[in-house]
Amino acid sequence: MKQDPVKKLERTATFTAVAGLALAYWQGVAQSRQGELIILAGLCLTFGVLDTLLLLYLRNRDPDKANPMVFPLLILLLVMLVVFPLKTATSAVQYYKAVNNVSYAVKKDTGVVRRVYGGDAVVLLGDSYKDVPITVIDKNALGARTSMRRVVLPAELKEIRSGAFHYCKGLTELTLPDGLEVIGKNAFSMCSNLKRITIPASVRNIPKSAFNGCPKDLVIVGEEGSAAQYFAERYFTFEALDS
Repeated sequence: MKQDPVKKLERTATFTAVAGLALAYWQGVAQSRQGELIILAGLCLTFGVLDTLLLLYLRNRDPDKANPMVFPLLILLLVMLVVFPLKTATSAVQYYKAVNNVSYAVKKDTGVVRRVYGGDAVVLLGDSYKDVPITVIDKNALGARTSMRRVVLPAELKEIRSGAFHYCKGLTELTLPDGLEVIGKNAFSMCSNLKRITIPASVRNIPKSAFNGCPKDLVIVGEEGSAAQYFAERYFTFEALDS
């Protein structure tokens, strides 16, 4: 008995969509070092979506039974589920940088690190990308890296956005670079083993939530009279920098 091509198409669409989602999860959540999997995941998802669109067309090819909203829906799905994901995936890899066994996506011409991959216990971030200084660690860029013990930040870093180091429970000590100006909300929240952090005087304000879930015996090192001292004496322990 000949196999129904529509049923075969249905199974193919399901398989490719699931494969694409699995690869996207591996890349985005499990922090795989293979950044090129973003493209593969995008292609799998796109193939699955195209199969599904064709399936919708075949299911409604009879004019007497066709839903008048099918073709506008096809156009909408094509724009939202094919063009946008592929553009996003391509952009993520287009500005991909690898240094010291660490790879990360850099937003074009902005110096914003959007996501970091690889590095395991030690993560060394470069100071610039294509002659543009790295100045911002974006939201959740290093979040949930439980195996990371040490990180060296770019020398010209100006801003650490909210949740940038959220749940980095392996991190024990960190020195923020001179010139840093902004620490976002929950930037270091749930870093449950963070024992010591040095904050420069250039940081003028520290949100109360910046260190939520950190140990009570956390030592914040900074200059006397700085925001670091004010914050540490309210919530943790302050230690003055050596003169």
